[in-house]
Amino acid sequence: MISNFKKFFYPIIGLGFISVVGWVVILLKTGVSTQDFAYYWQNTAYWCYGYDLDSITAGSSLLKSAGPFLGVRILPPLRALANILIPGFLSYNAAVFYHAVCLIVISLLLIKAISDWIRTYYPENNFICALLALVIFAFPWYWQDYLRAFNVGGSMALCAILAAFYIEKNENLSALLICLSLIKPQIGGIFLIAVALRKSWRLLFKCIGIITASALCDYIYIYNTSKSYFRYFISGKFTVLNGIRPRWCFGR
Repeated sequence: MISNFKKFFYPIIGLGFISVVGWVVILLKTGVSTQDFAYYWQNTAYWCYGYDLDSITAGSSLLKSAGPFLGVRILPPLRALANILIPGFLSYNAAVFYHAVCLIVISLLLIKAISDWIRTYYPENNFICALLALVIFAFPWYWQDYLRAFNVGGSMALCAILAAFYIEKNENLSALLICLSLIKPQIGGIFLIAVALRKSWRLLFKCIGIITASALCDYIYIYNTSKSYFRYFISGKFTVLNGIRPRWCFGR
């Protein structure tokens, strides 16, 4: 089996190289945009200010710093949880930087996980395993759209794939990653169904627990505590140091 596995090394590396070159050419021609990320950041920004997203119509300008509401809505049970990857309490530029750092960390963890998986078939050469893992990670053409438009679907896909590798290593982290991937339900939902079909009941219940906790946080924060200390603090309304606004908060 190992000898058969080796036959695919160089063709995969070659195709991966072509894919990466394609990325670079497309990025140079089209440039980079963060528009897709903006849709989701706007959700968490409005949420952090205590707005009920379901009652806001597209085009409404209730929050000047976030711009007119674009109409995209994260599922209600996941709006609190989404702030882990798409922090609405940060300014837009700071949120983009934070999100990029998170994705670099997730990407490196995923490349390491793929490399460890390959090493079980080909333990003789760690460098080849790492190179092949990097190429496999870079191969899907979808990533060029992700890099070009900062597509949130790419972020969720990375979370879901990494969750699959961590099911045996760290079940709690795997559950959190699956729940984060549900921000795009068409991606995370597939993995959640796979967990149920795999009969990994403990993992499934942990996912349900995280989603329930996020939904409860959303309910308490949006509907029951309009004067909450937490809301005032993260939105920048809470005054500290004689009224100086925390720098990491956006202005209204």
